[in-house]
Amino acid sequence: MAAVNVKQVIAYLTPKQHEALKKLTARTRVPMAAYFREAIDDLLAKHKAKS
Repeated sequence: MAAVNVKQVIAYLTPKQHEALKKLTARTRVPMAAYFREAIDDLLAKHKAKS
């Protein structure tokens, strides 16, 4: 996905989360930002379904 008109945010991760995410991105060559966007989309869909 080409990110167009994106906004920068700051996220605080635990060291364990950061290490796991770094390993995942190294293994898959998918950028961390792509995983963050996917996670946010999943979270928003989950909460929209409950509304």
